[in-house]
Amino acid sequence: MDEIPGETGTVSWWTVSINGRDGRRDVALCTLARQAICSGRLPRRDPDRTWGSNGAGAPCAVCGRPITPDHVKYTVQFDQAGWGASVDRFQLHLRCFAAWEMERTQL
Repeated sequence: MDEIPGETGTVSWWTVSINGRDGRRDVALCTLARQAICSGRLPRRDPDRTWGSNGAGAPCAVCGRPITPDHVKYTVQFDQAGWGASVDRFQLHLRCFAAWEMERTQL
């Protein structure tokens, strides 16, 4: 997979780098985020609620790796409309959240 110059994704009021250690855009992470959106595993629309906390070992909705207590976990909530509506919640690493934010706004 070719890499392109790095980018950043805006998360709330600060900017999070989605670049790899070499300073180039983490194409693999962005590809995983795009695949999660295109497959329907993650919605493309704005979440109804977003909050952060420490991870507890649950898998990330983008990369599938555990979100350990030493990492920030972002939870995004999507309310479903209609009678008996449910709530969908997804947990993501901070960098995975930034990649999802960037990819969903570019599709």
